[in-house]
Amino acid sequence: MAAPGNRFLAKLPEAEYRNLLPHLKPVKLAFKQVLHESRGPIDHAYFPISAVTSALTTMSNGDGIEVATVGFEGLVGHTVAIGGKTSPNKVIVQIADGGLRIEARILREHATRGGPLQNLLTAYDTFAPRSRNWSPATARTGWNSGAAASS
Repeated sequence: MAAPGNRFLAKLPEAEYRNLLPHLKPVKLAFKQVLHESRGPIDHAYFPISAVTSALTTMSNGDGIEVATVGFEGLVGHTVAIGGKTSPNKVIVQIADGGLRIEARILREHATRGGPLQNLLTAYDTFAPRSRNWSPATARTGWNSGAAASS
């Protein structure tokens, strides 16, 4: 079987990857394409292959700042598979090119069966940037909720 081109998918055992494969749709990701809106529903998860995405948070003054970058090493929208329903950040494409897309409900169904996919998603969530909780920018100027930064 051909390598998936995405390191997250490549870490899955072959049988698990084969189970996901029929649901992974190749997509072209366009520059500045919005994949998720902040606090918006997650309809699809994306596995960049040659594209690069950026997660942005809006500070209390309305400015946006990049808090995470995801490329071929990971995925965007993973929180939907572990119980999340909305995106903590706006996610846009910074470097246009290819990736794979899967419906959020399908990824969730596969993840809730347990096993390697669920384990990998849990580990990814543990080590993914926790931008929804804290970043240097939000610590200094506050969340888009208008909360004041603590010193």
